[in-house]
Amino acid sequence: MEYAPRLGVVWTAKATGLHRTTLYRRGKPHELIVRPAPHNALADWEEARILETLNSPQYVNCSPAEALYALMDEGRHLGSLSTYYRVLRKHRQLAERRNQRVHPKRSPPQVVARKPNEAWSWDISKLMSPVRWRYYFLYLILDLYSRYIVAWMVAEHENGTLASRLLADAYRKEGIKPGQVALHQDRGGPMRSRPFWQTAAELGVGLSYSRPRVSNDNAYSESLFKTIKYQPEYPENFGSGQDARQYMGNFVDWYHHRHRHSGLVYLTPEAVHHGRSSGLIHHRQGVMDDAYRLNPKRYHKRPLHPSLPEAVWINNPAKAAELFQGPSTEPRQIISLADCRS
Repeated sequence: MEYAPRLGVVWTAKATGLHRTTLYRRGKPHELIVRPAPHNALADWEEARILETLNSPQYVNCSPAEALYALMDEGRHLGSLSTYYRVLRKHRQLAERRNQRVHPKRSPPQVVARKPNEAWSWDISKLMSPVRWRYYFLYLILDLYSRYIVAWMVAEHENGTLASRLLADAYRKEGIKPGQVALHQDRGGPMRSRPFWQTAAELGVGLSYSRPRVSNDNAYSESLFKTIKYQPEYPENFGSGQDARQYMGNFVDWYHHRHRHSGLVYLTPEAVHHGRSSGLIHHRQGVMDDAYRLNPKRYHKRPLHPSLPEAVWINNPAKAAELFQGPSTEPRQIISLADCRS
């Protein structure tokens, strides 16, 4: 900073609000400013000794304070506690200096369905009640390919016994054969309970589990719960379990027969699940062909109705490389119809 020679340093400092020493320092070239080292500064070998001691096997698992007092018990004093922290901060070792256990990296589960009743997804969601911290529990099993709700239940408890009962009911209702269907779920308590495992083993149902703390591995069930709870008729809370069952009964009827699902080329889940999709797509194509013949100039080419997806995946392997990084400590978990039969 420059100041007027006639004005002087004192008056320039008053005019700018800066201290006189600041003006003197800023008026000198930077290369001429040499800050002397403090007389009590650590020597390089002292700093290296502190760092080596703190990283030694004896003290690597100790905090700086623990190491300080343990060294003093041995009759050694390498520096103050603030000195220890300053040295560690300088070398970016304020975090953990020791090797720590880490959770094993898991491969994303891969589940595929190419037709109805080949793979199911299920989960449990809470429904609000008028009493705080009290909920009703919605059990729901969803067909992965057709998005059809094969079984549901509203209960006042969440446990494996109720889950196994729901699975057995869905198994009998759909006429499933042993080894026909794979069931995907998260790692909640009912999903890992012994009654549920025993029922799945007796029925020959292949089980697939999401990775811990990865909700996207069960995205189809989570998406259905959002569809349920974002309906205009969804209440703030349910007065009783019977109210919740009545609401779910009306929703399931609407969802199956009147909801045109975007993932099903806007067909209803009931039509896809019971094999009526081909006739409906053929009918829609006929309507589009009639419109094209009447006004061909309105179209660049003959409109074609989109077809149903050939396969519905949880974690498509074509995209798995983008979602999963690093080596896995577990074998890849791929569940398909062939795996269930083997």
